[in-house]
Amino acid sequence: MISRIAMITSRENPELWEDDQMVLPFLPSTIEIHAVPWDDTEVDWSDFDALILRGCWDYHRRLPEFLAWLAHCEQQGIAVFNPIPLVRWNLDKHYLAELEQKGVAIPPTQWLEPGQTCDLSALLKNQGWEKAVVKPAVSLGAWNTWVIQPESAAADTLRANALLQEGISLLVQPFLPEVQDEGEWSLLFFQGKFSHALLKRPAGGDFRVQHIHGGTLHQAEAPEWMISQAQGMVDALPLLPLYARVDGIRRNDQFLLMELELIEPVLYLSQGRGAAQAWANAIKDRMSHAGGEPI
Repeated sequence: MISRIAMITSRENPELWEDDQMVLPFLPSTIEIHAVPWDDTEVDWSDFDALILRGCWDYHRRLPEFLAWLAHCEQQGIAVFNPIPLVRWNLDKHYLAELEQKGVAIPPTQWLEPGQTCDLSALLKNQGWEKAVVKPAVSLGAWNTWVIQPESAAADTLRANALLQEGISLLVQPFLPEVQDEGEWSLLFFQGKFSHALLKRPAGGDFRVQHIHGGTLHQAEAPEWMISQAQGMVDALPLLPLYARVDGIRRNDQFLLMELELIEPVLYLSQGRGAAQAWANAIKDRMSHAGGEPI
């Protein structure tokens, strides 16, 4: 019996991403993969046995539409991976505060909410930070993310307050020199099991590690203590994710979580030995279940 899977993309990037092309040779002939934009209104989603969110990289700019589409899939009983409750939770970076309450180490974070006004110069002074990073609670690819420091704080405050007035929650974290010194670690997990790790480094003078901003990838072996700490973060989730990317930095022997990517992360299959096979195995395994399993 053939299982039809829609790898969910976007109209801006409708084709399968490199990771998903790499997995095709490792899937059995009983699994068909189709690239389908999430906002294609002519698609009957019930024609597919499962939907796997992969390249929906515009959801942060079209959040109400994306949430409505998820609700439609949920109402129709369509299997979506990662599971929709997990996706809704992961859409907003306030999940970091929840994980911190469970003992997960994150960078010091100040939250700015719509309806508030902020003074970033005062915030830097009160926190004792030489410079910091501002980012929206709902974003990807470093969208609307920038560095603030005392000499630019007045203009940065105007920018932040404009976003708050638009209803956008913001978080402010100290600038972490480890991102430029060593890089940001990404640890990949499939079906809750560690697969591979890599380092992402920003271009000279930048702090953004994404390739669209000039960031570069570097093969790396994560130490066991780091894998263990990242595993604990995955294990803290209420549902077993088909895929998870744990992004963070090393500070002494502690792994500080920057983001837990459960919606549309690049999986960097080319950076891990056997990673494409592991991703294929996870898909085959998950297709034998109707939904997310409790851990």
